This record gives sequence, C-alpha cells and structure tokens, in this order.
Amino acid sequence: MSSPRPPKNNPDPVCRHADVSVNGAPAHRVLFPTTFHFNNFWNLSLPVTLRPGLNTLTFTADELPDFAGDTRNEFGQRSAHAPVIDQITVTPLAPTETEARPF
Repeated sequence: MSSPRPPKNNPDPVCRHADVSVNGAPAHRVLFPTTFHFNNFWNLSLPVTLRPGLNTLTFTADELPDFAGDTRNEFGQRSAHAPVIDQITVTPLAPTETEARPF
C-alpha cells in the first residue's frame, strides 16, 4: 500500500484575516478567503471612507486566541499568517458632485 501523495496546491484552506484601519480609526476585521495557491490571485473589495488629501491605510494581523481568550490553537485550525496582499487599488464608488454632470 502506497502512502498518499501530498497535494499540489497550497494545503492551507484556512481563511486569513487582517484588521484594517483608516487614518487611525478603530480597525475592522476583514476575512481573506484562501486562493489555494500562491499563483492564484483573487480580488477583494473593501469600501472605506477617505478624506481629501493624504490618507493612511493600516493592515495588521495577529493569530487569534482560542475561545478561552488566552491560548493559541496548537492544531493549526486558524492561520498564523497575515494575508498576502499583492496590490491595492483605490477608486471612488460614485462621482463627486463636481464630477457629476446632468444629461
């Protein structure tokens, strides 16, 4: 009997998370579903409110504790890694009043 072959894709099916903060405001947790391979890229839209001028987006991640709140999962059921973010694109959801033109 032969042993099973290892998977050819990323065997980490665990969703990764990031805490995203805009301009120092309280962070919001965002879940990044797995793509199952580092050469497979997916888009994730995250609406945020930006002010005119310079803005700061902060992405942080930390392994989540168990339900007890003070221990870590020894079985790897939660990813201990932040999501891999390859690109960030900022685009308005709707035109501003000065950009909107009546028909």
